[in-house]
Amino acid sequence: MRRFTSLLAPLLACASSAILALAQSQPALPKPGPEVQKLAVMVGKFTVEDELKAGAMGAELASDEIQWH
Repeated sequence: MRRFTSLLAPLLACASSAILALAQSQPALPKPGPEVQKLAVMVGKFTVEDELKAGAMGAELASDEIQWH
């Protein structure tokens, strides 16, 4: 009986380690569908330039840079 008990503890430790390792492995991410692939045109760097009408401080130029990831 003592021999069985001394073998049982390492066996349980190995089995639980294997189960934990399998539980932590993540499956590969699925490929995006066509509705997500259509949004690829929105990825990039955009520059918007506009002219503001004359106000109390005079005419101004406005420029914004927007970057989507």
